[in-house]
Amino acid sequence: PGQVVSFDDIRSIVPQASFGAGILYSKNYNCLIILSKHDSLYEDEWRGNTLHYTGTGRSGDQDLYYRDNRFLANLHLTKLPVYLFGSSNKVYTYRGEVMLSEKRYQATKPDKDGLMRKVWIFPLTLVSDGSVPEEYIAEYEKEKKKQVKKLSISQLQSQAVKSSSKTSSYRQATSKQYIRNQSIARYTKLKANGICELCEKPAPFFDKDGEPYLESHHVIWLERGGADSIDNTVALCPNCHKKMHVVEDKSDFNKLFTIAKKRAKESGYGSAN
Repeated sequence: PGQVVSFDDIRSIVPQASFGAGILYSKNYNCLIILSKHDSLYEDEWRGNTLHYTGTGRSGDQDLYYRDNRFLANLHLTKLPVYLFGSSNKVYTYRGEVMLSEKRYQATKPDKDGLMRKVWIFPLTLVSDGSVPEEYIAEYEKEKKKQVKKLSISQLQSQAVKSSSKTSSYRQATSKQYIRNQSIARYTKLKANGICELCEKPAPFFDKDGEPYLESHHVIWLERGGADSIDNTVALCPNCHKKMHVVEDKSDFNKLFTIAKKRAKESGYGSAN
């Protein structure tokens, strides 16, 4: 794990592989290669120590037995080994062997034209020790931050609401590192409009992209069972963020709790009603 390869290296294993494909079957080695692309149309997501991988098919409802989806669908019969590579900007990093750890299921996601359709999700867990390398999580979050910066406020709101509705409130890495949903984090910061939601002062400086620097904070901490959702997330300056983790003042908590709930309700997030 951790070895970086090129697409030509991938093709040496799967000669028929086409650039853009995500599920590859190698006849020579009788195995599957999964490419999880952080910067692609498909929103693969880590929940706990499991990657919820979106199947193949860019337009319309996905067919479970269409093209390479059938290889993942039939894993319980074929017992093929499956090897996961993380992909970003045409660079492929080997993550290790994975297995289908939960039953496949359907979800609703946009296709290449932005139209909502049904897709197949395959939960894949690393075979080695089941934990996600921390450097992979850092890379994953970095790419997601880049993606959400391209979205409009209305697109962010839609994604943030959908992400808030998921049952999993956090994902776990090697040392129980929590992975924030970047749509929720960015939406919260944009709605704060450059003002810390606790001290109500402007952000102390601008980041390298020229945006007011605020930090995402969960009113009820994730490690205490709080959800990574709109109604539990606020934007704070670094000083107030540190204060919330050191002082834990009850009046500050109540203020931020109210702000988060109000924003969630205005955003149309049902649990805030």
